[in-house]
Amino acid sequence: MIAVPLPALREQPLTLELDDPSRGVRPDGGPLLADRIALGGPYAVPVTAEYVADDPDLKAFVEQEAAHSVYHLVHLSVSFATEPASPRLDRASIELTLSATAGATRPVAWSMTPMRVLDPVQVERRFRLGPQLKLQEMEVSLGAIEQTTSRKRAETFLQAQRELRSDPAWEFCRTAGMKLSGSYRLIMVVRAANDAGVSISGAVRASVKGNLLHWYRRELPGPLSLAAAL
Repeated sequence: MIAVPLPALREQPLTLELDDPSRGVRPDGGPLLADRIALGGPYAVPVTAEYVADDPDLKAFVEQEAAHSVYHLVHLSVSFATEPASPRLDRASIELTLSATAGATRPVAWSMTPMRVLDPVQVERRFRLGPQLKLQEMEVSLGAIEQTTSRKRAETFLQAQRELRSDPAWEFCRTAGMKLSGSYRLIMVVRAANDAGVSISGAVRASVKGNLLHWYRRELPGPLSLAAAL
C-alpha cells in the first residue's frame, strides 16, 4: 500500500447553461449559473512499476497486468462558492465518459474515491493505493466517524456512481446538515487496454431550487488524453 500524492490542481470557474431551456429561466431571470462551481483537472498520472516501486505486491501486479492493461491515476477537484440565499444549489454531479480508439476494449473506472461521504462530512482525508490498485481512504478527522455511524439514519452528501464502467460519476446532494460549499478532491484509477488511445470527457451538472427545480450543464473544458505507460 502506498500513499497517493495530491497534485496541485488549478481550478477554473464554470458558467453553466440551462440543461432544458423549455422549462424557462430561473425566478431571478438568469439563464446562466455563473461563478458557483469551479473545477480542477482532470489531471492524470501513469501508474508504472516505478510509481509503485515501494510496494512489492503492487509492483508485481502492475508488471503482470502490463501484458494487456495500463492504469492511470486521474485527479479532479470541485469547489462550490459560498452560496447566496437564492437560488440555492441543491445537487451537482461530475459525469465522465471514458473512451478508447475504435476496436479497443473500453476503459473503465477501476477504482474511485470518495465512494461515499455521509452527513456530517469527514473534514480531512488521505488516500492510498491498496492491493490491485484499489483506492482506499484513511480517515484523520476527529470523532466524525463515530458521529456518523452512531446515527440511525445518515444522509448521503457525496456518492460515487458506476465504478467499473466507462461512465463514472460523483454526485453531491444537499442535506439537512450540509450545503454545497467548500472544496473536494475526487480520484479514480482508470484501467485501459495497453494498445488503446484513451480520452476522458464529460460534463458538470447542477440544479438550483427556488419555486421550481432547474438543471444546468457545462461540458468539461476539453478531453484529456491518456498515454499508455508501458
